[in-house]
Amino acid sequence: MTETEKMLAGKVYDSSDSELIELRGKAHRLCTDYNKTYETEAQKRSEILDELLPCYGSNLYFTAHEPVKTCSEAECFHNKPPAMRVVGKSL
Repeated sequence: MTETEKMLAGKVYDSSDSELIELRGKAHRLCTDYNKTYETEAQKRSEILDELLPCYGSNLYFTAHEPVKTCSEAECFHNKPPAMRVVGKSL
């Protein structure tokens, strides 16, 4: 069982695993890109969310007054809840 599989299963996992480090880095870059957009850039925001959370669907909207800070291990699988933490904000 990989560390990602353990994490998604709610088991104890090693967060220093190279795959999880790569996922965190990607999620951080995408959150930074999202934070740099304006409210009027709906298409660009949608493209970023498509990459960050591929199965988010059309009903996801960040309503925070401040931008999303960071996402950790943002990965989404069909029929499984996304393993996502948003620091300092709730979705």
